[in-house]
Amino acid sequence: MAAEYRKDIDGLRAIAVGLVIGYHFFPNHVRAGFVGVDIFFVISGYLISSIIMDKLEDGSWRYGSFYTRRINRIFPALIVILSLNLALAWYALVPNEFSTLGKHVAASAGFVENFVLWGEAGYFDGAAESKPLLHLWSLAIEEQFYILWPVILALTLRARFLWICAALIAGSLVYSCYAAFYSSTAAYYSPLSRFFELAIGGVLAFVHQRCSLKIDRLKANILAISGVAAMLAALLLIDASSPFPGYYALLPTLGTAALIAAGPGSSINQLLLSPRPMVWIGLISYPLYLWHWTTLVWAKILTFSNSISAGHRLGLIAISCALAWLTFLWAERPVRKHNTPKTALGLAFVMASIAAIGLLFWSGRISNRLAMPELEKVVEAVDDWDYPSKDMAVETRFSDYYFYRKAGLPGHSVLFVGDSNAEQYAPRASRLIAGDPRVPGVIFATKGACPFASPKLAREKRDCVNKLSEIQRLAQSREVQSVVIAQQWTAMEVMLDDPSAAQSFEAWLASIPASKKKFVILNIPSGEGFGPSDLLSGSRLGQLRYRPAEFRDATRQRRRLSDLNALLRAIAARQGAIVIDPFYTLCRKDVCRVTYGDGRPAYKDREHLAASFVSDHATFIDPIFQPDEN
Repeated sequence: MAAEYRKDIDGLRAIAVGLVIGYHFFPNHVRAGFVGVDIFFVISGYLISSIIMDKLEDGSWRYGSFYTRRINRIFPALIVILSLNLALAWYALVPNEFSTLGKHVAASAGFVENFVLWGEAGYFDGAAESKPLLHLWSLAIEEQFYILWPVILALTLRARFLWICAALIAGSLVYSCYAAFYSSTAAYYSPLSRFFELAIGGVLAFVHQRCSLKIDRLKANILAISGVAAMLAALLLIDASSPFPGYYALLPTLGTAALIAAGPGSSINQLLLSPRPMVWIGLISYPLYLWHWTTLVWAKILTFSNSISAGHRLGLIAISCALAWLTFLWAERPVRKHNTPKTALGLAFVMASIAAIGLLFWSGRISNRLAMPELEKVVEAVDDWDYPSKDMAVETRFSDYYFYRKAGLPGHSVLFVGDSNAEQYAPRASRLIAGDPRVPGVIFATKGACPFASPKLAREKRDCVNKLSEIQRLAQSREVQSVVIAQQWTAMEVMLDDPSAAQSFEAWLASIPASKKKFVILNIPSGEGFGPSDLLSGSRLGQLRYRPAEFRDATRQRRRLSDLNALLRAIAARQGAIVIDPFYTLCRKDVCRVTYGDGRPAYKDREHLAASFVSDHATFIDPIFQPDEN
């Protein structure tokens, strides 16, 4: 049964892209908008599987023809986006940004961006606003699925297809559930955790193709209402802290399947999904998906600001829609009229060339416009991070991360607990240990964005909870003489309003044996104005200049942290912990320095000190490593 064009499916695409755009532009209001990607996956699985099955049934199936169609469908708009990013990167980025974007262009052109992002994930995954191609992970997963899926269909369509699909869906879903709780990065970027979503669409296509189901209007409406209810439940129950995809992803995926199964005759599909504006958005949903994130990120990059007003965000959405429409008219539609192997070959050559240029950017073989000596300090600072250092050994292995140690005085260690704000002190610790054989070693029980100081908060984060027992074991161990807690405390301000979170921190401090010293390191001065790129003046579209010897207002920083620091000091005092305040070293009177020496940035980004600066100047942690004179 040949698949017929359905306006309501284009309407579903409009819903999907609208949710994604809402999440990216207004994350505080459209908290679960990222499920739009999962809606796209089911739609794609249904439509592509329908095409493959029809051709297998009538004997016209050819692998070459399938991939020719995929190239002609996917490549035109993607080539436009990647080419624009290459051009903007050459013109407007400083060298380290330029190199990084080159890598992501090459990965996107090769449809492996999900693996590159997976490998980069961590504390210094680079802020999302610096990655204009971050959203292309989903396109990579989709194309990886279509390497295997046609083979599975060709081999099993006439026998055992549903059994094979059931096994594939079950296996992928089980992995997705496991990864969602124990490694959110793997859950998000691994194709294995998403394949079940595309396969659900494939099973629905099989049922439609084989059974030729005719659903009366009442049943169609019941299905459609169920689908809408599932999607609304997803929007109400899911947010960024949910173990996703996992079983939560069944809400948007099964909801989408129900709406597709309801058919174009259901009242909801006719009234909600089939009006012309919805169909129009659905028609441009692919280029709109490509454009919206790139437009938002480049707006942030070019203005040196993450703060874009709601009005400007709405303007950027309008610009994205206009660019998507032009891309549809001038890039996609002409190729559809010449959907031939020759066209596909030409597009593949262009895409391969883009990948090659991206690799040349990444390798440094091509220099960009802003590759000027005076900007090298910024480039070096951004890359100035030394954790784990080469002389560290693995202390504890987890599925998604390691704890590390550096040996010092045998049988004596200092335990650092926290996130990347604890890890930033590793260079100074290593220097102290190397300089005196009496200095204890150090163990880092840390993971980015994990609020280990408050076990209650850590238990709410699936990547953190499985490490709490090991941290407790280390804190109780005989080898550890001192325990140091260093966090991005501003990320734990909930303790000011949630007494149970603060009590959890205090209870954990109290659980550390009295024989051990306890230290709490407060926040460093941080935020907008402290990153290396904040020391640049001028315009990325014109000329950039580096401004050394910059200082920031210490009074405003202290005021911002006053309530939180007061709480931490009170808890520390009750539990006999020593408070270390980096402000006394990093700030003088009313100003905090952001450069040192010959004008080098003291920070690697807005929240972390550069390793070179820490090694030489983070003397405020030296008392922690004071040798025991006894």
